[in-house]
Amino acid sequence: MVPNEFLEELRGTWGPPAKDPEHRAIWEESMKLLSQVPELLAEAIQRDGTNFDSLVMDLGSVKILAELEVDCVERYLCRRDTDPLQEIIDELTELPPWNGKLQGFSSVKKSRFRQRLGEEIANKLLFLLITNSRLKEWFFP
Repeated sequence: MVPNEFLEELRGTWGPPAKDPEHRAIWEESMKLLSQVPELLAEAIQRDGTNFDSLVMDLGSVKILAELEVDCVERYLCRRDTDPLQEIIDELTELPPWNGKLQGFSSVKKSRFRQRLGEEIANKLLFLLITNSRLKEWFFP
């Protein structure tokens, strides 16, 4: 998703903004910060790799893994009903183009892949929260 489109999707999901200027500014800053999370995640994967080398082997490259993780996180952040991340991963990997990448997997291998992917994304998001000063300040003022 294009960054501006993603930001608009977030605003639509988490809006409407507050009416008073102070809370509206905080809301806008929050949306901008949330919109940066998928890009920060992709950078972390490209820079640091993964804890599960099998994910890279299954998908063929770190770049493809980063794309899948970004898709999952974007979908997760744009869900107002806050489905668990694992449900979103399961759903997304059944849709094109990701289902094509996993079509040769047995149901057991697909399930294990999805589980490892969920752990990977959760670990990377936690890492971002701890290491990114802007996110840390926002969540822990």
